[in-house]
Amino acid sequence: MKEPTKTIERIKALGFTEPTEPQLRQNPYTGISHIIVPQAVMLYDFITTKQFVCGKDYTRTDWDKARYWFATQWSKEYYDLLD
Repeated sequence: MKEPTKTIERIKALGFTEPTEPQLRQNPYTGISHIIVPQAVMLYDFITTKQFVCGKDYTRTDWDKARYWFATQWSKEYYDLLD
């Protein structure tokens, strides 16, 4: 799948940025954690905090594309952290 460039630009415009280093993220329900790459960190943060950016300039399509991109690029991490 081609990287959803427009969606990533919109996510960055909302204030979500790629960190410079991989970071640890944990599933709050299962306790499973992974160290994930910077782009995955940005997508994970957007996907999990979507409810806090309601009313801002993003669409459900952006959220779906972010989830799909995360799932296709980092499938094990997706199923452990988000599914």
